[in-house]
Amino acid sequence: SYRKGAPVKKGRQITPALKVTTSLPMSNEGALAKLSAYANDWGYRTTRTCYDGDWILYEFDKPISGVTVELTTGYRHVTRGVFPSGVVEVSRDGERFEEVARLHNGSAEITLTRPTRAIRLRSTTTANGDRYVFVQYPIIRRLP
Repeated sequence: SYRKGAPVKKGRQITPALKVTTSLPMSNEGALAKLSAYANDWGYRTTRTCYDGDWILYEFDKPISGVTVELTTGYRHVTRGVFPSGVVEVSRDGERFEEVARLHNGSAEITLTRPTRAIRLRSTTTANGDRYVFVQYPIIRRLP
């Protein structure tokens, strides 16, 4: 099962193969490929703010489980360029999604105990006070 709001247990960070896609237009060509390679700790900007229904999708080559996942929109150190409100959805098959958490200040942490093929962040608001959204790669840690 998925545990909502479970306390994050620090463990070894891992970087499973993934593909990052989004409904938002990116300002840097090749940004999504770099995010998919866990490159650039600062993330990448989009060319517009978010709208209700915009999404960021993390698809894993192989299902992952037994991990905590830190998901962030905006800068990691300050709440700018975020999805002000939104949901975290997970999928075992990459097609059917279920909501497992809500974003708080553009971020959420989830614990995956079942094999998970994809994680999607979905905005539930229009505009964020900025003219952009910052897209980040997920920080994934093995449970101890």
